Amino acid sequence: MPSLRNPLGVSIHISLAPFVGSLLVAVALISHAQADVLVDHFDGDSLKAQWTVSGAGGTYEIADGFLNVTSIDTAAIWADIVFAADLEAIGDFRIGIGFDYPNAGPFPAYKKFGVELLNLRDSLVARCTLEDSPSSWLELSTRSCQELIGRPTIPSWLSIVRTANDVTIEWEGYTPRTCEFVDTVATIRLVFSRYDNTAFSGVYVDSVVAFAPPYRPVISDVGLPTSQESGHVVDHFPLIGWTYHDLDSDPQQLAEVQVGSDADWTNGAEMWDVQATGDATQLLYAGQSLLDGTDYWLRVRASDGTNWSAWIETSFHMNSLPRLPTIAYPPDGGEVDASFPTLKVVVGFDAELDSQQVGFQVYVGDFLFLQESPWLPDSGASEGDTVGWTATMPLAENCLWEWTVRATDGYEVGAYVSPYGEFWVNALQEAPSIVDLRGPETDSIVYTQRPDFAWTPSADPDPNDTVQYEFRVAQDSGFFIGAEVDSLTDTALTLANPLETGRRYWWKVLSRDNHGLTAQSEIGKFRTYKPGDVNESWSLTSADIITLVNYVFKGQALAVPECAGRANGDPVVNAADIIWLVNTVFKGGPEPQAGCDLFWPLLSDS
Repeated sequence: MPSLRNPLGVSIHISLAPFVGSLLVAVALISHAQADVLVDHFDGDSLKAQWTVSGAGGTYEIADGFLNVTSIDTAAIWADIVFAADLEAIGDFRIGIGFDYPNAGPFPAYKKFGVELLNLRDSLVARCTLEDSPSSWLELSTRSCQELIGRPTIPSWLSIVRTANDVTIEWEGYTPRTCEFVDTVATIRLVFSRYDNTAFSGVYVDSVVAFAPPYRPVISDVGLPTSQESGHVVDHFPLIGWTYHDLDSDPQQLAEVQVGSDADWTNGAEMWDVQATGDATQLLYAGQSLLDGTDYWLRVRASDGTNWSAWIETSFHMNSLPRLPTIAYPPDGGEVDASFPTLKVVVGFDAELDSQQVGFQVYVGDFLFLQESPWLPDSGASEGDTVGWTATMPLAENCLWEWTVRATDGYEVGAYVSPYGEFWVNALQEAPSIVDLRGPETDSIVYTQRPDFAWTPSADPDPNDTVQYEFRVAQDSGFFIGAEVDSLTDTALTLANPLETGRRYWWKVLSRDNHGLTAQSEIGKFRTYKPGDVNESWSLTSADIITLVNYVFKGQALAVPECAGRANGDPVVNAADIIWLVNTVFKGGPEPQAGCDLFWPLLSDS
């Protein structure tokens, strides 16, 4: 609430109307005395008993701490509605009246507002009037001290001070006037008028307070002066402040500040209760910890060394940070298919239901690569809303990026949280790498019909891609006659069905990822052993017979595995194998039998 100060040191409170163009008048008789004469802040839902309403008729309401005249509905050319309160015939008095008109121009056309003070005989003692002409009236003691003041704008405050036998009137921007004054004051009237059949609306009265002497100190403007607003306090050790007034010019000697967790002061202040000597009107809070999202009540009073002011109470709310947004896209550990991905989060809960904004960061490790500088969205968002941001620079392909967010409610900014989420960029699908064939070696002879095939793993540059292998082996380089095994995940294979002996074979491995992209290895080739060929000529001649004779009878070593000499198919190489080989070479006998896989267990495909 704004505060105006007149030369008497009286702080005049003004409450703004909730819409532009309406008239708001705050009438405050604010010189606090030992005995309250009239105190009404219009904080109920109806007028207090001391008020009477008269006039040609009208409509008003008591709501949100205001007396609101909504209309004067008579059809007469001149009509008014009057609110009168009995002041019980006070002698000396102090009155302060503050005005504010959001339209900041002339008083609304065909309208008039007046504050009138009456004596015990209901005769006019003083009257101050604003009307739509460029004039304001001051009229005192049955016109013994009257003045018509022309003014270009409406004054912000008016003060009337009665001491001894005179009265001093001061209006903003004009020379103070002191006039003889002998009457007591028994009644205050608030008069709202309209004429020329025009409508009347938008007039507000904030409070009417009157006190009789002797005067005690007055404090106002109790609150947290450095906080952005009382409903969203962010400082956990806020500065508490107030304004001190004393019409007798006595300085403040002592102040008491209390902070509680509720508005019930019966058992004292739960959070903090302190008395401070001196004239300081600000005090740094040093009580128990103030919790985010919690309401607290504050009251202050001050003393001039003899008299205490009344307690002035207010409340404040500790702001709470909004909860961290949750990931909407991409899922944590997932991948995006664009170099300029759009990251999305779902706005979290805010205890004060404040509008929120979100900021994004994208980085690799400890190196900050991108930062979203503006808060999004511009118009704010609420709990459950999805907020997205598209990267402003391309993100490197096949990299794991980390990202984080923070939220603000306009009062506090949350911290970036790490780790928060990560994602892979996979804007371009790429084929897996070509494998290298490790065995059988090219152009080698294998002495088994079930050779072990092996190859190096295939690497797929795309994150999260999987690779399987397709194996091919054939008796021709075109792979028309042969065998194939698909969907292999291992890099080794032993065939279940034996290959033929004495054959040339070609083989290859195809890598295929889960997107269907493939890469083919080079083609390998090998030969299976020829039974009886013990000198690696890959043919049966007398040289094989001689080599076998030297092995059996002379103990000379074979250059090939012994199993190649098992011509008759049994597991022992002896003279019987030599005889079998002689019959094959010189007499057209049957081909030697395969002896290298005798008694081997059958192996299934991997």
